[in-house]
Amino acid sequence: MSSAGHILDMIQRMKQNRLLQRSKREQIRGIRDQLYEKKTSLHVPETPHIRIKPNRWIKFIKGFVFIYIICLILFFIYLILL
Repeated sequence: MSSAGHILDMIQRMKQNRLLQRSKREQIRGIRDQLYEKKTSLHVPETPHIRIKPNRWIKFIKGFVFIYIICLILFFIYLILL
């Protein structure tokens, strides 16, 4: 097969891949639409939603403990090298 044949074959495969991707996207959209349709038909009680805020103190304490452990490791390395 000449180089032109390889190029034409590659172009044909790219077209086939695009068509396959497009059909898969449409299939997934259809499945997703069906899932969302089922969810909207369910009875949703009228209760207020409580938004849970992430606890910033926990993140702060974890960061502080991490820095403390790093400092201890560096201190022990300093003591060993003296």
